Parts: sequence; C-alpha cells; structure tokens
Amino acid sequence: MTVESSLQEINDAILDLQGSDYNTYARPLKKLAHILESNDLRSIVEELKNGVDFEAFIESADPGGSMVGSASLNWPTDREEELGLTLIVIERGGNEPDWFWNFAYQYYYGGNKLMDSIRKITSSVIVPLPCNST
Repeated sequence: MTVESSLQEINDAILDLQGSDYNTYARPLKKLAHILESNDLRSIVEELKNGVDFEAFIESADPGGSMVGSASLNWPTDREEELGLTLIVIERGGNEPDWFWNFAYQYYYGGNKLMDSIRKITSSVIVPLPCNST
C-alpha cells in the first residue's frame, strides 16, 4: 500500500462513515482507524499523536450547563495539534465505537436521533482531515 492509496482508502472510509447508520457506523470507523495504522502512515500519525496531550484537551473542555449539547471542546489553533487530537479521536473510536458515540453525543450533539451526533462529529472533525492525494 502506498501513501496515495492509503489516502484514497481514508476518503472511502469517511464516505462510508457519512452514509452509515447506527447499526453500521462502527465498521467504517474501525476501518478508518486501521488505515491510519498502515506502515505508510504510521510514522506521520505517531508523530502527530505524540505532540498532543489528549487528556489535557478533554480536561480543558467546557462542560456546558445542564442543557444537552452545551459542552464544547477547545480545539487548538495549531494545525498539527488539531490533527494529532483528531487522530486520537479516530483511533479510540475505532477501538471503542461506543466511546465514539458518547463523545460525539457529548460534544457534537446533533439532536434526538442517535446518528445525528455521529454525522455532526464526522462532518466537523473527521472530514477536514487533509486526505486529498492530488
């Protein structure tokens, strides 16, 4: 697998995630996390992830008030830090799809339907990954 083919697979997995439903979102999420572990991407991914403290990121989040959907994350302005945190979210979500759903529900609440939060985190956090291989 080349970097270019890995990036195409990432794009395909993201499209699958966008089109998934509650019963199927785990599969493209796991696939996405697996692709990011490929030999061609491993060193880049590890470097980006090692440059951030995910626990401190979560601790710095605004927990919001008593209203559902009022919690928010304080994303860094540095693009490399943002990518590192995004990669950790994807990796952890691929390993623990229920954690991903709960994370999405807490910070990307999209309404009463279960998949609305998954779609919102996908479009807000995962889609912006720079995976265009051209």
